[in-house]
Amino acid sequence: MTDSFISVPRAHETKLPVGASIF
Repeated sequence: MTDSFISVPRAHETKLPVGASIF
């Protein structure tokens, strides 16, 4: 659950596919 919260803001900064996967 913590990974999700960190992945969301991180994806916006690094623009990684990780955030898109969660969204």
